[in-house]
Amino acid sequence: MRNVGDNVKRSFSVAGILICLAWGFTAPVYAEQKTVLIISFDNSDQGDITSTLYRDVVDRISKHIQKAGFQTTETAGLGGAGDQPSLEQEDEQLLSGLRKENKIRDHAVVIDYVAIVQIVANMVLLESGTQINVEIRGRMLRVENSDVLARFALPVPNYFVAPPSCDRNCVIELLQSNTAMIADGLGHVLGQRLKNGTD
Repeated sequence: MRNVGDNVKRSFSVAGILICLAWGFTAPVYAEQKTVLIISFDNSDQGDITSTLYRDVVDRISKHIQKAGFQTTETAGLGGAGDQPSLEQEDEQLLSGLRKENKIRDHAVVIDYVAIVQIVANMVLLESGTQINVEIRGRMLRVENSDVLARFALPVPNYFVAPPSCDRNCVIELLQSNTAMIADGLGHVLGQRLKNGTD
């Protein structure tokens, strides 16, 4: 029999997403077409729960950004290991690198905005199962001048409890069903912010 003192709480990053929002210049006919480049962090150590949830969230965000008039493409990136820089340092390193890339690109995609999205879950072991609290956090930045266009920390309205019998697939389904509404809402807001910023 567990008591309250035996409860185990742990926090982990379920998925990291880096979304680069760009004007597309891949060919003259598409000169006015807007493109969203999605770079996924390599969180392979967190397994298929991470990749499955990530795919669902990215698909939902992409759908709303496309509705706002942007195309979406995707490539893979590295999540990094060891000591991590502060958010400000991380952002400036990212933006500095993108500015340099933008200057040397010829007939390639030029990156105008970056949205960094992270899914975080807090899990508490209970006698009745595992309580899971989920939040989507992040920020959207303008590459040219480092302006912060948006910051967000969007918790799923209610925590949910996975029963003791809940296996990996069960956990994935619970996470997907409880993040779907938030991911849709976030995608809509980001799409509108981008649309308003480029009108």
